[in-house]
Amino acid sequence: MNKALQSQSATIASMLEAAKQVKEQLESLHTEEEFEKIMREVEETIEKLELDPLQIPRRRQPPKRLCGPATAYHPTTVVQYYTGEFYKILDVSIQQ
Repeated sequence: MNKALQSQSATIASMLEAAKQVKEQLESLHTEEEFEKIMREVEETIEKLELDPLQIPRRRQPPKRLCGPATAYHPTTVVQYYTGEFYKILDVSIQQ
């Protein structure tokens, strides 16, 4: 997309079409099946390369003034944590 947008011969129509295609591709990734497929590939790669397994980052407690008396949500599994992160990245990318 960067190449299409920065080309000297690019037109506004071609730039809009490139952005539309990228958005459609990102929207097609916004499914549970795609997330599960990516997680399987990651786990297979970790095993193949003998890397440390995925871990949940250290818990951070939000300030009381922001969460009030309610307990803060903390994911209990790696899949729960990365599911949220995956969809956050996709949503922000699609919006931009």
